[in-house]
Amino acid sequence: MAVNVHQTHIHVNADCASMAIGALAVLRQNVHMAQKPHHRRRPIYMRQWREHRGKTLVQVAEHIGMSHGQLSRIERGDQPYNEQLLELLADLYMCEPVDLLIRNPLDERGIWSIWENAKEGQRQQIRAIAETVVGFAAFPEVKG
Repeated sequence: MAVNVHQTHIHVNADCASMAIGALAVLRQNVHMAQKPHHRRRPIYMRQWREHRGKTLVQVAEHIGMSHGQLSRIERGDQPYNEQLLELLADLYMCEPVDLLIRNPLDERGIWSIWENAKEGQRQQIRAIAETVVGFAAFPEVKG
């Protein structure tokens, strides 16, 4: 009986080992895919904000306590960023964290660049034009 149990044990363990090795291969492939996605992430504008403020990779990296290589990988989209980094960079670049993700400060014709450079009277005109273009109902008057 010991031989039969042993043979069954070897057969079952071999199947388990085979399944485990297969599962590890799939896991390794998934991790590899997560690290190097086949599709590029949406663009971010951290590098543009750094350049807009006249700072080098080395200066910013030293200021926030990371290597310039790591910061470069983040700016290229090869390494993930976190909320804390966005907040540190936004403070340094004198912008909002969301600006680093959606707004290219080097795009002089971008709507936010136009808005930023407009005087108050011009901003009122921009609002009026925008309300006309998209429909007044899209921008209900704010009282307060």
